[in-house]
Amino acid sequence: MSYQEINNNVVIDGYSITKGQITTPAGLLNPLNRIAGYGDTKQGIIVPLYEYPTYFSGSGDYQTVQSGAPFASCLILNGNSGPPSPMNNDWTNQLLQLRASGVMGIGYVPTNFGGTPIATVKAMIDVWYQDFITPQGAHNNLVAPIDGIFFDEGDFQASTQPYYLELYNYVKKKDNGSGANFVVLNPGSIPDESYMQAADVVCVVENTYAYYTATFPGTIPVWFPYYPANKFMHVVENVTDTTKLATVQAISKTTRGGYLYCIDSAGDYTKLAGDATATPAIWTNQVTWCQKMGLS
Repeated sequence: MSYQEINNNVVIDGYSITKGQITTPAGLLNPLNRIAGYGDTKQGIIVPLYEYPTYFSGSGDYQTVQSGAPFASCLILNGNSGPPSPMNNDWTNQLLQLRASGVMGIGYVPTNFGGTPIATVKAMIDVWYQDFITPQGAHNNLVAPIDGIFFDEGDFQASTQPYYLELYNYVKKKDNGSGANFVVLNPGSIPDESYMQAADVVCVVENTYAYYTATFPGTIPVWFPYYPANKFMHVVENVTDTTKLATVQAISKTTRGGYLYCIDSAGDYTKLAGDATATPAIWTNQVTWCQKMGLS
């Protein structure tokens, strides 16, 4: 990483920032520490896959994701817009199969943009942890805690950040030394910078190919380069062929996309990338890209 000062600007790896803009709001990282992550170029895949488990079949979308490990490093499990109801052994066994292949499994929890009572959200978190930490089924000699939580329908306003920070800390206390406390937050758009302290990864864009290629690059705030790329997740819809995929991948490399997932539908996460258009390369090319880039 290169660093130099020219007139009143700081230039980091060719990215110019006015010195007066490098500040340390309360609770955020020291600017020099934040700048240190700028040069990241690696990338991984966090996959939202809202399907019933297929571990028992030996094939299916879960198995396809598992074959993409370690580049497909995390999969979001969604039982019923939240924990499965009722929970059964299929979910625990699927999680164990994911983990055995090197893929983390994290549980889906909606938040209605901060409108769901925080006690209700914590109760959903508890279900994911309590039910998955109980030995079940054919693997009844093993303990399978969920690996973390995906908070969907996230808000982006500074006034709501304390709500998400409390939830983040609640999940972190579930760890008990197991490391099962990975938190992904999805506002679906760029939030106030304070949200970077309320999740391990923040999904800063969940939108269409048209929006991502024409508009998103122009919305990047000055504070993006202060954080490692693997703090950011991008999800792009309507990526219907490999040419579009290559365009998205090139943009993600210059817009802090430490995690990138592209699907060929208009937001149907009950299917894996490539399923909607019967174009498997939309998935396999994502894995190949990450292999070239290296792990996030």
